[in-house]
Amino acid sequence: MDRLKECALSFSKLLDIEYHIAAGKKGELIEPILFFRKEHFYHLMGLQKLNDIQETRGDKTKIFNRILTDELTSQDLSKSEFFPDISDRLDYFTHLEYMIDSEDVLVRHNKYKSKSYIQADYIFYITMNDVIVHYFVERDDSMGKYFGKTFFTRVDRLYLWNRPYKILRKIKYENGLIINKFEQGTFRQPAHLSELGQLAMDEQKESD
Repeated sequence: MDRLKECALSFSKLLDIEYHIAAGKKGELIEPILFFRKEHFYHLMGLQKLNDIQETRGDKTKIFNRILTDELTSQDLSKSEFFPDISDRLDYFTHLEYMIDSEDVLVRHNKYKSKSYIQADYIFYITMNDVIVHYFVERDDSMGKYFGKTFFTRVDRLYLWNRPYKILRKIKYENGLIINKFEQGTFRQPAHLSELGQLAMDEQKESD
């Protein structure tokens, strides 16, 4: 299968997913909610960088759908002279869900937001194969939730020198139902609907 399509298919599995996260450091608590939409894929893959080819121009959702139907492939992207700038994403983007699910993922404030072209609030990151995978998120003020702004790998810690938040709780929802729950070192995977229902009740009590 084409690598670009693999990335799009892996992202499509997140379209019904939300992550509710609580993380803290030195008395500071953040509680971002992560959500995913088709149009987010465009910038996460860096397709806007390939501005010397026609194939990456147009409506972002339509471009995502064209990838799923094999109308746009990694071979098409490779025609751009800027393709080497985004090629690492094709190798690592399929691991995005694993990255967010992992107990090893860390989150930091994007200290460079006011000085950088990356207008994002937080950075989720994890080390894989001797590179650091970065997932930047920005707040959608109309929803009060956070969406993916960009995704890439680095071998240095340019964006990561400030102290990370410790993730205290991470709850994964699919269509409003809890499917995974991580809390202070315990990762629970409900096996049947009755347990899902109990977790949902517990979560509602916590939010009251």
